[in-house]
Amino acid sequence: LDDLDLEEIRNTISHINESGRGKKLSDDIPAFLSYHGLYQNGHISNAAVILFGKEPARFIPQCRVRFSVFGSGKTGASFTEDRLLEGNLFKNIEDIQDLFKNYIAFRSEFDKTRWQRADGFLYPMAALREGVLNALIHRDYSNVAGTTSVLVYPNKLEISNYGKLPIEIKLADLKRNHDSLPHNPDIAQMCFLKGYIEKIGRGTLKIIEACKNAGLKEPVWSAEASSIKLTFFSKVKPGPVGKEVAGGITEGVSKGVLANVEG
Repeated sequence: LDDLDLEEIRNTISHINESGRGKKLSDDIPAFLSYHGLYQNGHISNAAVILFGKEPARFIPQCRVRFSVFGSGKTGASFTEDRLLEGNLFKNIEDIQDLFKNYIAFRSEFDKTRWQRADGFLYPMAALREGVLNALIHRDYSNVAGTTSVLVYPNKLEISNYGKLPIEIKLADLKRNHDSLPHNPDIAQMCFLKGYIEKIGRGTLKIIEACKNAGLKEPVWSAEASSIKLTFFSKVKPGPVGKEVAGGITEGVSKGVLANVEG
């Protein structure tokens, strides 16, 4: 129990009791964990470590999340930020949201029907949050080599997690109402009790709807050999003209004008 964040557990108990989403329980931490199947016969479950561990990566290294921001250009070969998050699930969610606020640049637009300027992030934060939650809650934690990553490119953002969709669900099903079949039921249940998810299979629809309302292209889910990737597309066009290119153009034009004047 000393390896768990007891304050986070107390906050969770308090939230559940106030929200009415689950059975009201006392602040007896072992009793609370036992009731939710996270503490059995004197042993802490893996799900409890992922949810509430102080340093969960000590015991389950695959719970780490990589957050990387790539520089400008079509390929974004250089890193602006490359960070490894090693907190528990709730701490990682908070850290990722803070990183989004720092690295998802604001855009400003003028509405054709209004004089006021509309400011917002390049991507709807609600959609990004839902995508991150899906990756952390439904990923396959059984493989030590499995990873979850959030990659921010100049013109797109990718959220990838190790694992596969349940055999009952196809990629096309993510664009319509579908059953909720969590790979990690204990983790999903705790996130539901804390109000992070609904557990009715609407998370992917909320992502699509948020992007549509923001005027963005519909996001794409793709399945690879051992992972699921969600890609968001911004309105920013790849490959902006860099300072070096702009400088070369200016110099060339200046020389050309000067030559003509002298002639």
